[in-house]
Amino acid sequence: MRFFCIVSTIVLVSACGGVKPPAVPASDFIVATADSSYWVTSGPHGLKMRGAPMLIARVDGRFVEIFAGDDDRSYYDAVMVGQQLWARDILRGDSTVIFADTLVPRLAKAYAKKHPDEAPLAKDDETSEHPRTTVTADIEVLGVHGPYVSFEYSTDLEILDPRGNTHRHAARRAMLDLRNGKTVTDSAWQNDFRDDLPSGPDSLLTWKRGTTELTAVLANDGESARLFLRDSTRREWPVGSVAAPVWRVIWLDASVTADVRKALRKAFNDASMYNEDAKVVEIPRRAKPRPGVMLLASRRL
Repeated sequence: MRFFCIVSTIVLVSACGGVKPPAVPASDFIVATADSSYWVTSGPHGLKMRGAPMLIARVDGRFVEIFAGDDDRSYYDAVMVGQQLWARDILRGDSTVIFADTLVPRLAKAYAKKHPDEAPLAKDDETSEHPRTTVTADIEVLGVHGPYVSFEYSTDLEILDPRGNTHRHAARRAMLDLRNGKTVTDSAWQNDFRDDLPSGPDSLLTWKRGTTELTAVLANDGESARLFLRDSTRREWPVGSVAAPVWRVIWLDASVTADVRKALRKAFNDASMYNEDAKVVEIPRRAKPRPGVMLLASRRL
């Protein structure tokens, strides 16, 4: 899981003296990207953004972390590693499998029946440098949109046999509803989630909350996006840079209780240990807003 967080700091130096810049508009939200989540808070105290390599979804008011875990069932001469997709309730701490590979468990069971004298490898045991059987499954999350998770499930099978080698690859994409664990069609989730999508054409990603706007601008390299806050007068403040693409903005309103916020802080703290480069960054409370300008971005969901 890739993670980076870059924030620019602007300090106002007034030649006239005594003139205070406008305060940053009050806001509290989480920006969800392809591999990280960024928590942004702003107001009279200034603006603060912290990031962590974790994927967050909001399901019926609950916050859950989405992650994939390996399911290793290897033998010395057979590499068999599948994956499972999990959802962890951030407040309660319990985790549930929401999607699991079935190919690796099925072939591992068949292998064990065919080779009754072989034992599965222990955690720290190594496989053969040239295993005769290799079966792997991979789950890649493609997007988290409200209570929906889109992912790609791919499998690879290679069996070396004097009578003829076997090579197979398969991949499919699916959309999962976290509320009931069922797969849905593209049209179903898009209609259900349409009100939460950013406004504007594909070249501009803008999310609105009251009189506050958040805009994401894709960098030229396509690997990152710059975030900007706007108030009702179209003043603009730079927030920072995040990994691209930007999937969703989760606004944290009064319905988010103190217990949930505490659990979110703990989740961010725990996730920051996933990567030693995770940082907390701040913009001073007197950061000068930029004049309102037309911003362009490429939308890639």
